[in-house]
Amino acid sequence: MPLPLPADLRGYFNQRGILLLWPAQGRADKRRIALEWIASHFEGGRSYREVEVNALLKELHAFDDHAFLRRELVDRGYLMRNKDGTDYRLNLSAPQDSGG
Repeated sequence: MPLPLPADLRGYFNQRGILLLWPAQGRADKRRIALEWIASHFEGGRSYREVEVNALLKELHAFDDHAFLRRELVDRGYLMRNKDGTDYRLNLSAPQDSGG
């Protein structure tokens, strides 16, 4: 179940709950909150094909870079991906985000 819009990021969303812009470099706290919010839209225990991940990400943001968001989710540990990139799953353990 998706998390409510984060209060710390209200200025980053429009009235429909679409992420309008990515927090600037040096705002690791806001980036982490944004990734947690995005990850909350994925169902635990479900396998996603890349096309499904892309479609969901496209619905959640307006800055036209779903590939960036997908990489961030994987690199920061929110999503797990198999080696050939055909299967994505929500990481049910809390990611250890180093920021960035």
